[in-house]
Parts: sequence; C-alpha cells; structure tokens
Amino acid sequence: MNLDNSIKKIMHYGIIFSSFVLLASILTLIYYNFFYLHPLIYNIGILLFQAGTTYFFSFLVGGFAFNKIKDDLN
Repeated sequence: MNLDNSIKKIMHYGIIFSSFVLLASILTLIYYNFFYLHPLIYNIGILLFQAGTTYFFSFLVGGFAFNKIKDDLN
C-alpha cells in the first residue's frame, strides 16, 4: 500500500509525539518505582501510557484510513 507523502508526514509526526508521551509515562513510572512517592504519580504514569498508546494507534489507523479515502476520491 502506497501512502501519500502528506499523510506519511502527519503519521510520522504523530508517532514521534506519541513516543514522547510514552517516554514521559515510562520515566514517571520509573520515578515512582524508585522513590515511592504519592500514588497519584503512579496514576499519572498509567494515564500517560494509556494516552500514548491511544495516540499511537489513532495516528496509525487514521493515516491508513485517510489514505484509503483519498485514493477512493481520485
């Protein structure tokens, strides 16, 4: 499946953004694991991880869907 360059660019930036969110969640959970601070830190880490995976799959599936729509319109 050939992706359009503009869609590929948006997907690339979206995957980079979700990777940063996932990295922040991993660092938050490691920080909680070493220092055992407030349980809110753990919840923030878990929510960041869920958001990062949701963003990743949304950009991935959305990119393929928009490419299919664009191909069907042409």
